[in-house]
Amino acid sequence: MKRNIKRHVLVYCCALLVIVGLIAGTRVYVSRAQQKLVQAKHDVVAQTQADVESRLAKVKVVDILPVPFTDLLILPGTVRAHTEIDLASKLNGVIAWIGPKEGDRVSKGAKLLQVDVKSVQTRVAETQARYDQALKEYERAQRLHRDQIISKNQLDQATTLLETTNAELDAARVNLGDGTLYSPISGILDRLDVDRGEYISPGQTVMKIVNIEQVYIELPVPEKDILYFTKGQSVDIEMSQAGQRQCDQPKKGDGQTHCWFPGTIAFISMTADSATRTYLVKVLVNNASGTLRPGMIVRAHLVRRELDAAIAVPFFTLIDREQGKAVFVVEDGVARARQIEYGTFEKGLVEIQQGLNLGDRLVLVGQRGLVNGQKVEVTQDVTPLAKQLIAEGKDLSELPIDIVQ
Repeated sequence: MKRNIKRHVLVYCCALLVIVGLIAGTRVYVSRAQQKLVQAKHDVVAQTQADVESRLAKVKVVDILPVPFTDLLILPGTVRAHTEIDLASKLNGVIAWIGPKEGDRVSKGAKLLQVDVKSVQTRVAETQARYDQALKEYERAQRLHRDQIISKNQLDQATTLLETTNAELDAARVNLGDGTLYSPISGILDRLDVDRGEYISPGQTVMKIVNIEQVYIELPVPEKDILYFTKGQSVDIEMSQAGQRQCDQPKKGDGQTHCWFPGTIAFISMTADSATRTYLVKVLVNNASGTLRPGMIVRAHLVRRELDAAIAVPFFTLIDREQGKAVFVVEDGVARARQIEYGTFEKGLVEIQQGLNLGDRLVLVGQRGLVNGQKVEVTQDVTPLAKQLIAEGKDLSELPIDIVQ
């Protein structure tokens, strides 16, 4: 019996040792297989990288040259009338006459509206009669006091009565004048809120007059930009031309005609809007043609900086990388990626603030498929043409289409 038990234990131990050995062997085999797979992948990547680096990509280059560059801030703006007045009645009564119609041009001081003032005229006549009587009483009191017939107190009473009735007469005459409404400015009757025969009350708005021979363009300028601008600075205003109205300075762009207006900064607010953190800037623009109308949305081109020798490259030379924007340059026949920091855009150019230096050979065409460190073949150097464009006051954004393809 004991022998059988020992035999079974021995068999069990042997089986266990075999299983453990198989597990260990399997692990060793799997580990070696994984190592071989990793090495194979590494070899493939290395070979691919070597193939890419050895392949000669064809590129066009241009030397980085200093160029004049205007740092522009373009903002949407809202047109506001230079002067906009809501006229209200000063006298209650029935409207007897209205002169101009909506849309008519009116001059400063022109008569606009007349309220029926018959009752006021009657009051003026009554007050005039009482004043005339008070004046006679005063003159009589003066003579009697000079002859020492009446006392100084009686003369003072006559004087007070004369002054009181004179004040009442002045008030009645003013009230009579309040029945006529005159235009305080020259402009256009933009809105008429009442009709003839209608009863109006003091303070009731009856019409609006606007003057748009000059207009304000209101701009929300971000706080990071507000210190670039000063009162009196020139600003160009742009709007899309629509309808049959012609503008003085038309320019073609984006398949449309745009109207341009010169303006001047007339006001810069000292405090920011608490919600938007922007500062209100008002640009004054001459608008004799009436093209700009209150409520229109336009675009303002404000100059932040004028750079005489900036580094600026065509926007299409920039590529997206994980770290941000970059460009490619050629060094000793090899493409090198350069991370850049860019500033503002002007037409088709972008200002490069960091990452490029004067004299660098920028890849102008062919940069999309490049890999850092890849050998390249320069098929065209555009630098001579770039120098010619700069001499003519142009830039790389105006290169012929066959060059940039």
